[in-house]
Amino acid sequence: MRVFASSSLFATSGPPSAIVHPRRQLTRSLNSAVLLHAQKYNRPYATHNFSNPHHISSNQRTKHRAPSNAQTARVPARQGPQSLEKKSAAPKQSTAVEASSRETLLVKVDNVNPPAIARAPPLNVPPRQPGQAYWRYLFACGKAYVTFYKTGLKNIWVCYKAGRQIKRRIRSSRKGEESQSAVLTRAEFQLLRRNRADVVRLPIFGLLFALFGEWLPVLVVFITPVIPPSVRFPAQVDRVLRRVERWRDESFRGKIDSYVPSPQAVKEIDSVKKLDGKHILHMSRVLGLHGLVVDQLARAGWPAQVGSLLRGRVRRWTGYLKQDDDLIARDGGWKQLNEDEAVLACRERGIDTLKYSPAQCKDRLGLWYEGKFEGKTLEMLMSRPTAWK
Repeated sequence: MRVFASSSLFATSGPPSAIVHPRRQLTRSLNSAVLLHAQKYNRPYATHNFSNPHHISSNQRTKHRAPSNAQTARVPARQGPQSLEKKSAAPKQSTAVEASSRETLLVKVDNVNPPAIARAPPLNVPPRQPGQAYWRYLFACGKAYVTFYKTGLKNIWVCYKAGRQIKRRIRSSRKGEESQSAVLTRAEFQLLRRNRADVVRLPIFGLLFALFGEWLPVLVVFITPVIPPSVRFPAQVDRVLRRVERWRDESFRGKIDSYVPSPQAVKEIDSVKKLDGKHILHMSRVLGLHGLVVDQLARAGWPAQVGSLLRGRVRRWTGYLKQDDDLIARDGGWKQLNEDEAVLACRERGIDTLKYSPAQCKDRLGLWYEGKFEGKTLEMLMSRPTAWK
């Protein structure tokens, strides 16, 4: 009876296939909802069977599904580990190439004018605001000077790396059969020369910068010769130029040692070695090649002796001017110089620049080259630019 009753009870409940587990029913409902959502928004879908442990997961289903034509065109082919390593290393290589090309382009953009980083960066000192405390203003000025020095040091490092590439090219160019001037452009020549002057002075400047920090501008005004030219701020440069132009004017007027220079005295002389000591001292004052101590010795009564000591310095400087003039003439002429380079070229050739605009300085530089091509370099150093016409 018990068995019959149980079997009859089972028969009234329906067949076994009609009995659905609640968990399975929930799974079917969820899968149906996902399928409808995917069909509505045209998105890939994946279902899961909680009762079947061997059911394919969503990641595996996506992996085994054949891609459509649009996905095939958009998704690249599968790459192995080695190709992935090459792909990850590609950006570093491109970055290195960009850095090296940037250093190379520093001097290849213009054959006459060196890049702007070969000169001192601009100094932006903020003005004092109304009601601002004086110590706050000094602190803001100190921060501006620190930014100026950091930019200048960074430019020196970039020029140093570009200079190493230029030197490697010089060494590899026909094993040194050509001269340095034949291999270099004027821009490269000036970049190497200015960077050499900066690097030589870097150790002392680094020590001063570490000791004084933001208060360094107060000290460097008095020790300009030991400061790299690329980190000399405008007021510091103008202070030196005012002294040089004052000495130049006094030397032309004969107010220092009663010697009035004359171009006729060196007209028949074609070399610095044949010049008198007084001529050498005057040329050194015109070109700004000696400092305060040497000038005081000359004013004390030994102009000829001091001039003889400065003979080698004047000879090397005039040789540098001849080389620079030849490079400028070969690479485009003095008219291709920009305003900054024209002003620097005038200062190197003993031409006043503080009272004149860049355009006027460039016109005076043109008079220098007219006399230079006629072989009157020494005569021009013994006379003012107004007498060159």
